[in-house]
Amino acid sequence: RAALRRVRLRLAARSPVARGANALARQLAGLLGHPLPKVREKALKALGAAAERAGDALLCDDHVQEAVAARFRDEAATVRQAAVDVVGARCLASRDAFDRYHADVLARLRDAGLAVRKTAVRTLRASLRADREPDAHG
Repeated sequence: RAALRRVRLRLAARSPVARGANALARQLAGLLGHPLPKVREKALKALGAAAERAGDALLCDDHVQEAVAARFRDEAATVRQAAVDVVGARCLASRDAFDRYHADVLARLRDAGLAVRKTAVRTLRASLRADREPDAHG
């Protein structure tokens, strides 16, 4: 079952839609460096929505991962919380994404912002519960 899922994902990644999604993800990753925190937060949420629709491999792209990982250390708590929200939701669906971002989510357990810490705890709790279920993460 897992092998079939991997083959299906590889085939989907080669489609024109996936290539367009990769270009969109890279543009959104560029917006993650915008000077306004609200723009960075919205770009993260849009990136999460794109990953949900086009495949979690978007978050595993090296350029996108680097940009998202930097937002875990953003000066704005709302941006850090959005990063944990987006990555947490996608990590539950993709083991590869979880492997790439788990250290960043764990580091947010010591965040100065209470909402960020709560979001990190909820994300990790959901991940642990999903790991206990049969066929978790594909």
